[in-house]
Amino acid sequence: MVAKNLLSGFTFFFLIISAAVQAVHAHGRQCSELLVSGKNPVPDSAITASSTWAVNVDTKHIPQRSRIDLGLDAVGNGGWSANFNDDKQWLQFDLGFSRKITGVITKGRQGYGTDQSRWQYVTAYRLQYGNATDDMSVYSDHDHEPEVFDGNWNPVTPQVQLLDPPINARYIRINPVKWHNHVSMRADLLGCPLTDTNKATIIG
Repeated sequence: MVAKNLLSGFTFFFLIISAAVQAVHAHGRQCSELLVSGKNPVPDSAITASSTWAVNVDTKHIPQRSRIDLGLDAVGNGGWSANFNDDKQWLQFDLGFSRKITGVITKGRQGYGTDQSRWQYVTAYRLQYGNATDDMSVYSDHDHEPEVFDGNWNPVTPQVQLLDPPINARYIRINPVKWHNHVSMRADLLGCPLTDTNKATIIG
C-alpha cells in the first residue's frame, strides 16, 4: 500500500495540478500558472528561508531544493529542511514583482522512499505576503483570524490549497506550524501577472 501511494504521488502529480487549474477556473479565475518553477521560473536567488539544516556541512537541504518537482539527485535531497523544528521557520519566494496569487501547492521532502519512519513533510502552515520583506501581512480567513492551511500526509503527493480571496504580492512566505518528523517541504504558487481587470477584488 505504501509503494502504491508513493507511485500515485508521482503518477498523478500533473493530474492533480490539472484539477487545481480546473478548480481555479471554476471559481472564475483564469489565473493558474506555476509561478516559481513553471514556464518562467524564478531564479534560485529568489528562494530563501529562515534557516537551513546543516548548511555549514553541505547544500543538500538549502531552500533552492524546494522546487515542487525536484527529487533526490546527485546534488542532494528533494526539499528544503529547516535547521529548527519550530513555528518560526519560513520558506520565501520572491516573484520579482507583484503577481496575482490564487493557490499554493506543497509536497514533502523527497529521498526516504518507503521508510515511513523517516518521512518529512509539513502538515499545516500559514501564509505571509507583501511587496516588501519588512512589511508582510498574514493571510486571514473570513473571520479575520490567521488562516491555517492543511499541508501534506506523505512526502510525494501534492496538496493544493486555493486562496479565497486571492492576493496581490511580490513576496510569499510559507510558515509551517505543524510537521511530521522535521520541517521539510517543496512548494510552488499558482497565479498570473497582474492586469487592470484582475486587481480590483484582490487582497493586497
